[in-house]
Amino acid sequence: MKKQGYFDLDYYSQQDNLDDPIPKNECQFKLIFETKQEAGHYFKLKFDWININGDSIDFQKHDTGFFRDWTLIKIEGEEPKPVEQEAPSKGAPAGKKPAAPAKPDPKKGGALEEITDNRPRQITFTKDFGQEMGNGIRITEEVAKRFAESYMKIEVYEVNRETQEESLKDTVKIDLSCMLFPKTKVDFNWMFEKLKPIQIHYLSVTIQSDQPLLSDFLRKKLNPLQIHLVACKDIPYKTEPKFKPIYCVFKFVDGKSFSTLEFPQQPFIKFMHKHVFLIGSQDPVQLKELLATQIVKVELHDCDEYVPPEDEKDAKFSIGCAKFTLKDFLRSNCKELKLRSDVYPVKREQQDNTQNLDLNTTARKGERGIEKASPYLINATYCVLTAELSYPIGSFNEENELKLLKPSLGEDSTTQAQADQRVSNLTNKPGAQTTSQLNNAKSQEHLISQGSMRSALMTPNRTQEAFNEQDAIYERAIIIIPYKAQDMVKQIETSFENINMLGLGVDNVRYINTKEFSDEEKKNRKMDIIGGFELMDAECRIYVFEGLGGLGRGMNQFYIENQRQRPNDKKFKLLYNPEVRFKNRLYLDFNVQIKKVKLRDTLTKIMGSPDVYLRSKVPEDIYDTLQKFAEMRKLDRMTLVRDFNLFPVTERLLNLERKYGDSLSYEDLYGRANKPRRKKVGDETMSVNFADDTMAQKSVTVFSQATASQFDKKPSTQENTNQYTQRRERYSHKGQTEAKNHDFEDLLKSRKEAAQRDLKQEQIDKLKSMSVGRPPKERMNIPEGVEVFMYGNQKLNIWEFQKEQLRKQIADDKKNFYTYSSDFLTLAFPLINENEIKMKEKEENEQKWKTKKGFDNLIKKNNYAEHPKKPPQCIIDDLQLPYVEQLKEKMEAMKGRQPFIPDDGKSDFQKNFRVPPTFSDREFFNTVFISGDDMVKEQQMLQQKELETWKNKLVVENPHFKVNTIQHLKPGQIEKHRNLLEDPPKKVGFRLSNTRLRDITTRSILASKHIENIPSTIFANAAYIDPMKIIPKMKEKDPTMMTGGSRDFNTNIKNDILSGSPKSRKVFIQPVSKDEKTGPKWE
Repeated sequence: MKKQGYFDLDYYSQQDNLDDPIPKNECQFKLIFETKQEAGHYFKLKFDWININGDSIDFQKHDTGFFRDWTLIKIEGEEPKPVEQEAPSKGAPAGKKPAAPAKPDPKKGGALEEITDNRPRQITFTKDFGQEMGNGIRITEEVAKRFAESYMKIEVYEVNRETQEESLKDTVKIDLSCMLFPKTKVDFNWMFEKLKPIQIHYLSVTIQSDQPLLSDFLRKKLNPLQIHLVACKDIPYKTEPKFKPIYCVFKFVDGKSFSTLEFPQQPFIKFMHKHVFLIGSQDPVQLKELLATQIVKVELHDCDEYVPPEDEKDAKFSIGCAKFTLKDFLRSNCKELKLRSDVYPVKREQQDNTQNLDLNTTARKGERGIEKASPYLINATYCVLTAELSYPIGSFNEENELKLLKPSLGEDSTTQAQADQRVSNLTNKPGAQTTSQLNNAKSQEHLISQGSMRSALMTPNRTQEAFNEQDAIYERAIIIIPYKAQDMVKQIETSFENINMLGLGVDNVRYINTKEFSDEEKKNRKMDIIGGFELMDAECRIYVFEGLGGLGRGMNQFYIENQRQRPNDKKFKLLYNPEVRFKNRLYLDFNVQIKKVKLRDTLTKIMGSPDVYLRSKVPEDIYDTLQKFAEMRKLDRMTLVRDFNLFPVTERLLNLERKYGDSLSYEDLYGRANKPRRKKVGDETMSVNFADDTMAQKSVTVFSQATASQFDKKPSTQENTNQYTQRRERYSHKGQTEAKNHDFEDLLKSRKEAAQRDLKQEQIDKLKSMSVGRPPKERMNIPEGVEVFMYGNQKLNIWEFQKEQLRKQIADDKKNFYTYSSDFLTLAFPLINENEIKMKEKEENEQKWKTKKGFDNLIKKNNYAEHPKKPPQCIIDDLQLPYVEQLKEKMEAMKGRQPFIPDDGKSDFQKNFRVPPTFSDREFFNTVFISGDDMVKEQQMLQQKELETWKNKLVVENPHFKVNTIQHLKPGQIEKHRNLLEDPPKKVGFRLSNTRLRDITTRSILASKHIENIPSTIFANAAYIDPMKIIPKMKEKDPTMMTGGSRDFNTNIKNDILSGSPKSRKVFIQPVSKDEKTGPKWE
């Protein structure tokens, strides 16, 4: 009876026949669990392991039993227990007997036995599948793929001793794909030191196998690639309890990913996680293209927070990202890479600004302008990983490998024909690679040699070469020409149309312009058509085309018709290499038309503007597309364009058109300006009907008045008329047509005869008839007293007034976006009046430094038309009166002041009784202005009063502020080490008399008036010791983290700082020797 749920021996016996000659390894796995528990006797582990039942492959859960039943290794404080070896019983597979289940305690009603000894103890559990079941697992291709995608889940359960209920305490996962890479026996160990149950100190899991999982044949076929994520260093870790543990996510070029184990928050984490990708099962051509154009990413999750379970799916946190490239694996001799990359911050949510314009401010209100991220760049956080490849990509040839596995005729009874039949049957299975696929899957062998291709290009009449649809069959070409190159544009577009018409089997260009591919046509890889786009600005045009490559196909014909006649220069550049091929098309969404994109500004001006480097104004995808076109114009090789991945995808190209695109003109479409041709005088003929039937079919040329005047000078004879008529006569091969519209002539006559119509009244009546049923609604809200004008160049014109009214309505609408076009966002309606804003800013700026009347200028003219010598207004008023009247009025005013002088010579009567004041009156000369001594006295009194008022307000005692400006005798820092008693004492009591000195000397005491300077430090005479030799190192050297091998980082700026600076290397000018002072110059 077969063991239920593990191995099917009949399945393996069927696979042992000759129909499957592929060798497979049979592995016997052994799992060893080791832990140290304290008071955790009734904990148990449950783990998943692979189970093969016929054709189905799944994982079956196994139970280890209670910790109390595991094998005891050591109890803390005691000697280690010896390992017991049990003899296998007869009739049973060799191995240890399973432990007996725990016995319930009868005194407590079925509860498990209580264990009081809770000392820490080290225990182990071994699960040997090969010894228990008698055979191992045969690793087929399907089993290997399942190992590459599976994780072993280990669950920690705690069993209630009273109720015997199991509760899940913790879960860990182990990546099993790493076991596919070793070439020898498998022995992997995982250590978990931070489990949630406090009873478990650590858990160690070891998986062993007696031989490698993959045989040599499967190893070559599946070609495992091992990614070893080593560590992340200088992580800005968090100490708050709200943050989750740190883990990393690795993303491969094909979209597959894996996650590492979680580690506590700390600055340096050694993940040491290994994962294997079976890249041999992928298309080698497509994989090479992905490795050449895509990058792998490592996302560092160190900012994840604990959130409620209902919000956990929608929660997003900022992460760090490190990028690597595996392009070196494209070289056949490269099998191992050691990579290091810095970690940079990434936003929580990438904002898609491709549909927004610079004027669309309402659509950006929900965007977070500033977002706090971890300081990866400040801490210089970096990530280290290694990648190991088993064999070069695309080097496996299944047919050749199977031939090497054929048994010889002498060793096997099977004939050679039967063996060949088995090989053919194996290669013809559904999904298996054909011979052409295997040959074309090599690194560069599927491409045509350069010499044969160049020779084939000169012979376009050759037949098309055979190709395999699953290979890289598409080629691309780049043409860069000036913007104004009419002949080149016509030649390129004509070739494009002719090749596509030939490929689609049509004879009309209009069919191509309206052709849209269906889903089935897009999946047809044999369709020989050319697609692409054109990016143009005011300087140049960039054409990018793609199509089927090979002799006699679209790209070959296109190159023959447009091949360059000279080396690449500024006027014409063609990048095309028949050896550079691609797996898929990129521009099939453009159908068979040339997608034309016109930039508003030149590419050079756009890349030179500062706004293009601000992610808030220009998104990253649009900037990346612009950068690709800028680099594309610099390169001269198609291989460099492919290696740098400079071909933009369709979505990003359309985003670029929405952001910077402009409407296309006639010159943009056809390469020439649409200038209307003026009709030359004498070129156009018109048919004139004469009364004579013989002249009815003749055409008479219409000449200008100048030409007619010349004919008037000549004799008007029939011969001259026939001479000039024959010169300009045009023959028509169709019948005579009538160009008169009799109905229209009758209409004109009826209008003349009819009475004059009142069109204004008709429009009013029509408007009233249309407004019946509801009141008319005004289109604009024109306030009373506001004048509007119909002319566009005035300030208050009707159109600007309508725009202002429309802006007020749109400003309240937060949901819609208003444009002049339904297809392009570049024709957006402006929400602000830029001219008005500029005028307001100018006025506000002038108000800060300018008065309402302007500058206060004394000579400022208000009327520049008046005469510079214009008299004042008072003189002008006097001059307006006649001179006689002025004199009369003046004499009448002076009449009462003239003295009366009698005839006898006596003076006039003095009617004033008081004598005018004289010098005798001191008060006569008193004035309101102080001068002399009084003025000086009054000024002194005012100063004294002001000083007393200031002193009354003073709070401090001394009103003088004194600054210590005395220059010390010992200003230097070294002076403080000198003796304070260096100078002789000035006080008499401190002086030593001669008698005192003599007494001290007789007592053999050295006395002097001066004391030597004390040393600056007690270590002045000590030997110098290098601090690096006595101070312990802050960080230990880790050779695995050193990028330069075993050589450590040199922290010294100058290594020979203590050895002394070298001598000066200046070259001094030597005086001229006597031998050089020869010749007429020195005579």
